[in-house]
Amino acid sequence: MKKMSASNNIGTHPIFTLIRQVAVLGAGVMGAQIAAHFANAGISVILLDMSSEGDRSRIAREGLERAKKSKPSPFYLPEMAERITVGNFEDDLSKLSTADWIIEAVVERLDVKRELLSKVERVRRENVIVTTNTSGIKIGDIAAGFSAGFKPFFLGAHFFNPPRYMKLVELIPMPETSADVIEQIDFIAREVLGKRTVRCKDTPDFIANRIGIFAVSFVLNAFLQSGFSIEEIDSLTGPVIGRPRAGTFRTLDLVGLDVFVQVADHLYPSIPNDEMRETFKPPDFLRKMVEKGWLGEKTGQGFYKRVKREDGGQDILTLDLSTMEYKPRKKTRLNLVELANAKEKLDERIRSIADSKDPAAAFFWKTTAATLAYASNRIPEISESIEAVDNAMRWGFGWGLGPFELWDVLGVSNSIPRIEQEGFRVAPWVSAKNRLYERGRIESDSKVFNLSSIQQIVKQNSGASLIELGDGVLCLEFHSKMNTIGEEILTLGNEAIEKLEQSYDALVIGNQGENFCVGANLMMILMLAQEEEWEEIEKAIKLFQQFNQRIKFAKKPVIVAPFGQTLGGGCEIALHSSKAVAAAETYMGLVELGAGVIPAGGGTKEMVARSGGNPLLLTKYFETMAMAKVSTSALHAKKLGFLRDSDAISMNPDYLLYEAKQAALAVAKTWQPRIQGKILALGKVLYGALSSAIDKRLSSKQISDYDAHLAKKLAYVMAGGDHLIPVKKSEDDFLNLEREAFLSLCRERKTQERMQHLLKTGKPLRN
Repeated sequence: MKKMSASNNIGTHPIFTLIRQVAVLGAGVMGAQIAAHFANAGISVILLDMSSEGDRSRIAREGLERAKKSKPSPFYLPEMAERITVGNFEDDLSKLSTADWIIEAVVERLDVKRELLSKVERVRRENVIVTTNTSGIKIGDIAAGFSAGFKPFFLGAHFFNPPRYMKLVELIPMPETSADVIEQIDFIAREVLGKRTVRCKDTPDFIANRIGIFAVSFVLNAFLQSGFSIEEIDSLTGPVIGRPRAGTFRTLDLVGLDVFVQVADHLYPSIPNDEMRETFKPPDFLRKMVEKGWLGEKTGQGFYKRVKREDGGQDILTLDLSTMEYKPRKKTRLNLVELANAKEKLDERIRSIADSKDPAAAFFWKTTAATLAYASNRIPEISESIEAVDNAMRWGFGWGLGPFELWDVLGVSNSIPRIEQEGFRVAPWVSAKNRLYERGRIESDSKVFNLSSIQQIVKQNSGASLIELGDGVLCLEFHSKMNTIGEEILTLGNEAIEKLEQSYDALVIGNQGENFCVGANLMMILMLAQEEEWEEIEKAIKLFQQFNQRIKFAKKPVIVAPFGQTLGGGCEIALHSSKAVAAAETYMGLVELGAGVIPAGGGTKEMVARSGGNPLLLTKYFETMAMAKVSTSALHAKKLGFLRDSDAISMNPDYLLYEAKQAALAVAKTWQPRIQGKILALGKVLYGALSSAIDKRLSSKQISDYDAHLAKKLAYVMAGGDHLIPVKKSEDDFLNLEREAFLSLCRERKTQERMQHLLKTGKPLRN
């Protein structure tokens, strides 16, 4: 196996003594991206596909090249692709003898899979596990007639697309599949690949697609009689009810309309006794779109179409199904959705919609009632466990609540009569239940922490909570809006460090929001700037700087667990940690220049300190901050300098807090408090070089005048001032420079315009 350097902290688990190399058969979209994610995890991969004339392995090579160019990338870093070796089925099947896990991921045709796997059976090493990545073909049909020595090592392992980003892997064993084999694949999926797993029965489309395709199909059919627009349905079936942001029609565009029709067409003949079988027939308008080649994002048009404008921007059009022509997309304003979105918690939003008399609520209720009834009738057909169904929908389709969790929110006994009034039959086993989860959802995996269910709350306010994680570890959890940093978080954060130093062994700063932290409360800063409350702004900056310095020089270790968007102040908190344990999907950046200011919570100072005075590193870090670069993964964050070589990376985001706690306990055993030292400030040597580079970009019109102004402010701080010769300065000297630059920029009209634009549009302004 090609090993990653120890600094990456990925691929060091004992299971790697068992899984050193994986073979993926089929280099299409799924096969190549599955191979990419194994490479991300530090495992070498053999990627095979059909042979061709000339370059015998051209098909596999082209599949790998497509994966390299895919957006978003299936690789944490481009160089991960070097772990993948390509080949072809005719010349290279013998190489499977070196593989410890063989994954078949060819086209969804039973005959093709069986023919290939019959060859695999002859060349695989004894006791090597073989899985199929089918999304719906019965595993027993694929393995029919294979040898008694093969079947115990064969099962379905259905990765969801795209494999890097989607949590779910459905495991579908046969009766003959060894329990040890199931456990091993389950373990690797969770611990090495960072996935969550669900055990499925060997039924058509297993769990997630069976329920998910039904739910989407019912919405499509109900839409035709609803009178609502495509945009309105997407707003009603999106985040307001805990579903993906894209809603129904935009999600279909992303998936591919042809893919959806293919899956539905495959499922329909496989379920002759399904009481809702006719729902799976795709509506005529969907088939017409597929015939026209309007397949969604991959063909440039589906339910939505992007059109370039003369100014280089783009407009989004929406399909009018009555005319099959595109028209400008309308911004929807369903009163029901706006009222529900005012409520912070998902269960409150759902109840408010369900209880409303608004016509949009009737659509929600009818489609929800159908899904709940359908899911109830799939127990025990597709699974004995309602938890498995809920997990499959949350991890595979991105639902905030699975159908049975949703039912508990609506009230089971109260909702059954309403569901039956809509004409749907609820399974008899549900009728006797007051609640489907009598004690609420209980997480069966001990490595998954649910902070909301931990009772040991030491103290809390509107922005944060202090929670005991046990074993002498304290946790500072953010729960402000978007986890932005404000006075509440900083106040409790300082108390957390005091309590840490008095009574605990270590502190973890982590949370379970959508993102770790998107930075400071920009709205507050803008309002203070507009009111010319400069002393208040300086006080806020100083408070944040002091908090980060307390993190860095605490008497006991402070572990930070970043994930998702970790921007601006969130990144600065991680920079000051004793150790960071970052989720593999961590998007870090000091992006303050996009808001017209510079990093002033100690972030600029820390990047200078991390450079060690190396001019090349200083220039690199300057460009990273000046261009507001954001990492595309935790490994990329290491390359950008936001994470250290010694910082750890957690593949499984649901294990992040558990792994952060374990790291905290380990660090605490040998912790020696840091002693504040000096930072080398290069002065005019650095400032002159950076200013010259800025001027060149300005003269070539790559940046605006104000971009150059901001960049020179940053360069001045990184240089430590304009002194003639390099000198060593204290951290406080750099913090003072940060604060002065930040305050001076807040006074400028163009900075305030940038802040306003960013708050309004979510995009930076080039003024």
